[in-house]
Amino acid sequence: YTWSHLLPDLPGAVMHFWEYSLMYMRMKNIHPLGTPILRQFVNEDDIRWNYQLYMNDIEIVKLDWFRSDPYQDYFRYLDSVGGFWLHRWGDHAVRTIAVGMWLPEDKVYEM
Repeated sequence: YTWSHLLPDLPGAVMHFWEYSLMYMRMKNIHPLGTPILRQFVNEDDIRWNYQLYMNDIEIVKLDWFRSDPYQDYFRYLDSVGGFWLHRWGDHAVRTIAVGMWLPEDKVYEM
């Protein structure tokens, strides 16, 4: 996964996204500070997401990763709670947290 820059999202643009992501992590026994990448995005003191996102003007990804069972399971879960439609969650938040949960640091590159 390759990203070009980090930007903060507006809390209103990702309403309830972090809460549902935390629920997913609890269901799947994923610690919100369990990887070096997640620790870049999650405050250690209160387990709050800092709203930072991987942003891309040009995206370089291996499509197999998006087709993988873990990514698809997370995406389907988020879709099942209606956040894409009710709150207009965007792709950057989903990809950022998914990358943090599953990709090792040596597979994530800054352009």
